[in-house]
Amino acid sequence: MSSLAQRDKPQFYLLVILYFLQGLPCGLTYGSVPFLLKTLTTSAISDNKALSLTQIGVFSMATYPYSFKILWSPIIDSFYSKKIGRRRSWIIPLQFLISLIFLILSFSKTIIGLQSNDINQINLTSLTFCFLLLIFCCSTQDIAVDGWALEILSEESLSFASTAQTIGLNLGYFTSFTLFLNLRSGKFFTWQITINQYLKVCAVVYFLTTLYIMFFTRENLNPSNGFPKDLEKSPNGSKDEKERFLITDERNEVTMVETTAVVDHSLKTIYHNFKHIIKLPNIQLLVLIHLVSKFPFQCNDSATNLRLLDKGFKSENLAISVLINFPFELCFGYYVGKWSSQNNSENTNTQYKNKLLKFLLGEYGCLAPWLFGFLGRLIFGSLLGNLVVYLCPTNLSTESLPMWYFLLVIFQNLVSSLMSTFQFVSICSFHTQIADPTIGGTYITLLNTFSNLGGTWPKVLVLKMVDYFTVKTIVNGKDVIIKDGYYRVNLISICVGIILYFKFLKKSINKLQKLPKYVWRKKSSPNSI
Repeated sequence: MSSLAQRDKPQFYLLVILYFLQGLPCGLTYGSVPFLLKTLTTSAISDNKALSLTQIGVFSMATYPYSFKILWSPIIDSFYSKKIGRRRSWIIPLQFLISLIFLILSFSKTIIGLQSNDINQINLTSLTFCFLLLIFCCSTQDIAVDGWALEILSEESLSFASTAQTIGLNLGYFTSFTLFLNLRSGKFFTWQITINQYLKVCAVVYFLTTLYIMFFTRENLNPSNGFPKDLEKSPNGSKDEKERFLITDERNEVTMVETTAVVDHSLKTIYHNFKHIIKLPNIQLLVLIHLVSKFPFQCNDSATNLRLLDKGFKSENLAISVLINFPFELCFGYYVGKWSSQNNSENTNTQYKNKLLKFLLGEYGCLAPWLFGFLGRLIFGSLLGNLVVYLCPTNLSTESLPMWYFLLVIFQNLVSSLMSTFQFVSICSFHTQIADPTIGGTYITLLNTFSNLGGTWPKVLVLKMVDYFTVKTIVNGKDVIIKDGYYRVNLISICVGIILYFKFLKKSINKLQKLPKYVWRKKSSPNSI
């Protein structure tokens, strides 16, 4: 990690831990629970009790807090305990609360029904509500962590906040999805774990890690300041932030210098700054990009693996394919972070020498990995996903899985996942580079919220479309698909993605990555975009 400043490594590892904790409930909500619901659906004897893709899509509403957290992010930036710290005031109690929710959830009858494959015990509404509450707490903790990342990393290492996020979230997601499903199946390990037991383990991990953060960390960890920052009340009621740092004069004598700047963290000021930021035309363009750019991938991301389960592909085999992806995601996440760590105004107007790259990506810049990942997800994700589902053997319930097909599934999952990592790390690195640290939590949350919303709002719609275009009949009391709407919806999504990319996304991204930092701040130039 030679590109990460030595003094920032402890803060980097702390961020990895905090994002890892977020990944644990996300892996369950985005991955394991929908898979278990679908496995339960395919094993249900009575077809009128089976859950459709639309019903499983309802559970995806539990992920909505990540898409709407901007509504309460100014509160997280404004209210805090001076003694505990601006970010730790929220991180510590929220993680204790998440630990408690995990513990209570482990005794839920619905979770017990999920474990025993008893569809009669499954209450989809209560299950969705429980995980909605869990994700709400995680998304709120994410606001504080994102803001903290801007404060504890030095300027030169800010882009590595997205790398820490990628590594931490992938570790947590991998643990709660891939590792858990394999431990649950008992196929690849000598011992098994139930979902109830796993939830209790998560509760303990959260509790112990939060104790460490509570007693062995402090709020101001940025070593570039030399001394911790003090917050004092000024006569006008605002908070004065005193920064102490060391300087060396001409005689090599070290002197401590103290500067004071007014830092107003009141809710009124935060909302005022937020209102100004959201009015910036470049912010509005970036928000629009976030809202529309993930639609082309939703059919592949939401329905491909579920369709494989419908055809008899075992969930533990699917989890193994994700297991193979994991080390590649970590490696590529780090190197994409290095690629995107350049200043967003660097290499302005630099053209690719290769004509094909110039045509596909436009100009060289820090968001080039995002553009590259978009095209990769269309080709190796959505298009290859259609082929994977089409070629799936129909007799998997009675015969072993062909090796050639298993390798094809692994390849499709691997490349699709890597392209998604390219996009995620690149755009998050861009967010940290342009964000105004004075309202860091709210600023990062604003951009991440619309990024999450862009991947959330199409999900239920796409799953409904797949069900709408699917024609089924009942044979021996079970649903049999005559015409699968998945193929049509996926092809429509690919066509929309191609048009969207060449008519709007490539031009807009190339425009945004060339802008200087000051146009993204609350005090922008009159001549800014």
